[in-house]
Amino acid sequence: MKVHIKFAGQAIQSVIDCAKQNFPGYVEFGEGGDKVSSALLVIGNGIADKAYAVTESIDSAGMREEELLFHLCAKLGKLSKSDAITAKVESMLSSPTLSRRELITGIKSGFRVFSDYPLVFDGICEAKYGCTKCIDSCPENALKLEGALKLDSDKCTKCGLCAGKCPVGAIQMPAFSEDAFIGMIEGMNKVNLERKSLMLTTVETKAEPWVHVEHLSSLDVVNTRWIAMTLASGINLIMQGKINEEIRKSAQALGRKVTEKEDYIEIESIIENTVPGFSSFDSWFNYISSINALKVSHVEGLRITDIKVSDTCTLCGACASQCPHAAFKIDQSGKLMFNPAECTGCGLCAKVCPEGSITLEEQKELSLGMKEIYNDEIIRCARCGKPIYTKKFYMHMVSRIGKEDPMLKYCNECKQRIIYESLFGNVKKVKKAI
Repeated sequence: MKVHIKFAGQAIQSVIDCAKQNFPGYVEFGEGGDKVSSALLVIGNGIADKAYAVTESIDSAGMREEELLFHLCAKLGKLSKSDAITAKVESMLSSPTLSRRELITGIKSGFRVFSDYPLVFDGICEAKYGCTKCIDSCPENALKLEGALKLDSDKCTKCGLCAGKCPVGAIQMPAFSEDAFIGMIEGMNKVNLERKSLMLTTVETKAEPWVHVEHLSSLDVVNTRWIAMTLASGINLIMQGKINEEIRKSAQALGRKVTEKEDYIEIESIIENTVPGFSSFDSWFNYISSINALKVSHVEGLRITDIKVSDTCTLCGACASQCPHAAFKIDQSGKLMFNPAECTGCGLCAKVCPEGSITLEEQKELSLGMKEIYNDEIIRCARCGKPIYTKKFYMHMVSRIGKEDPMLKYCNECKQRIIYESLFGNVKKVKKAI
């Protein structure tokens, strides 16, 4: 999004230089371009222009120049990556579920009055795999699955819980999307300070120096991933307002030093090597990278999935072949391997398992590497020695047939050869005769 900067008073050269240097191509000064597809950032007070998609300001009264530049970078980072403009897409209220392609073409086609209903991105939404985290979290039952995830705008109160629960960032609140949040964090880090903080609040407040304040309508939009990314960037996080229990657990798990009151949490970032940057397209990767950087020891509230496999597993491979994130692997020795760092907990593996052997649960001890979760004896072809299935799968087939069929001990290729030889004789002799 193009950001236009206006000065309520005299122009400040350091602001102009900072904006041009750190956000080239995103910033213009004064009016220009299409207001309805641009943001306005006011330095000072007394300017408002509703023609812009978004208008924000920095009250620079009494600020030192370095502090002003700190807030400027945070605001420009947020606005340059903001999705608030997408809420003006013409088709949104009639069809709130948009693909990224529809989102882009919609922006080009036309706009309507600003709205901050959640946007659902079908391309990355895991409802198609069985995930129902957003549906289960909605207190108004405004979300339902009808082939794709659908939002009932008449029921939706825009609380943001659905966006906070989504593990892959498939639901975004246009007024403060994940891209905008990442842009803000990266903008804050453009200013080299030993200590800096971010305050997310629903209460009108004027923060102390070097604390950037973002006012939200609800803290429910905040999720464990945002907390982890903030701390992994070397930024302290303060939350003020009504804080849900899951966020409190996440704060305790991710922070080494946490100050907690009824409507207030402050988490100090204590980290040796910060994460250098985040992806705009892989929310889960951002989360796992942050957890690794923070070297957390507690796990409650982090929503990292563990897989339990019962003895009914036949290592048929359905979980490994169907997992959309390749979190499973079966090796030739009969081991089923699982990588929690790749698993978002969609539940598709349990859904496709023909034996009902898979159970998902939250980790009790943090483990993010590939690990063995099940193994069985491998039966090899009696003729060529190629591994064909596990002993439990073999016994399963025997029980279905009702007897031990000798042909079960051969791979498909050798079965064909045996049948051919029974009809025409030895393959080598036939070839020699030809």
